[in-house]
Amino acid sequence: MTPSSPQRPTTTALVERVKELTCLLQMARIAGKPGISIDEILERTVALLIPAWQYPESTSARIVLDDDVYAADNFRTSSYTQRTDVMVRGVRRGFVEVVFLEEAPSLDEDPFLGEEQNMLDAVGQQLGLVIERKESERERAELENQLRHADRL
Repeated sequence: MTPSSPQRPTTTALVERVKELTCLLQMARIAGKPGISIDEILERTVALLIPAWQYPESTSARIVLDDDVYAADNFRTSSYTQRTDVMVRGVRRGFVEVVFLEEAPSLDEDPFLGEEQNMLDAVGQQLGLVIERKESERERAELENQLRHADRL
């Protein structure tokens, strides 16, 4: 055993945390863009999820919101799945799902890290908040238009 070998697991763990934090930061940047649609936010979020996982070359993702599905091109169902709900105003409106497309590595029963589920939960929670905010903005704009129209009458 070399002196640097105990650092390898720590370095690997840190690299994984950086990938996860980068994903969450990029999500916040996307959601903060003025005029961006919910559809675009969800499409871009799917693309951000895959590189944030430990095995991105074998990972895929999708987001389901109401009747709409936003999925990576290579998405297919798998027996290795992580999922979290997207709750908007206390109502389950959909879910975020990340799948591992291959057999799990022989050393691991589960190809996902515990921290990845925590991150997925954070993504689902953030998406719920973003959707709630976007829908509130849209409702407000509609009410302002109605008020302007009523003032003209």
